[in-house]
Amino acid sequence: MFALVKDVEAYPDFLPWCKALDITERKKEMFFAHMVVGFRKMTVNFTSRVFCHKEDLKIIALYEKGPFKHLQNEWKFIPHSQGCTIRFYVEFVFRNLLLDMTFKVVSMQVMKRMIQAFETRAEKIYGAKHQSIL
Repeated sequence: MFALVKDVEAYPDFLPWCKALDITERKKEMFFAHMVVGFRKMTVNFTSRVFCHKEDLKIIALYEKGPFKHLQNEWKFIPHSQGCTIRFYVEFVFRNLLLDMTFKVVSMQVMKRMIQAFETRAEKIYGAKHQSIL
């Protein structure tokens, strides 16, 4: 699952609203990812610095530039006998108050769709059944 989440260049293939994603620079376990997200009639472009800590089974994305005041997300993979548990945390604030309020209203709906997309992708790649957190 760590490899699946780390493969951000595949996100446009399966993640709802992800229209494009490009790696603009890569350095060992860190890279810059530029993402284009389209939601309803809005399009948002932003760049994050992504750190992939394989030894800690953690992926952290920190905001670099775009329409946010703040954006951070973290994936933590916790192995167990039947696979792994994934903890995902995201925090964001848009500079534009209207945009921020709009996305906060639909954020749970968006998160559920994203989780489903990752679960479906995992089944397709690994073929294993999973227990959803939804």
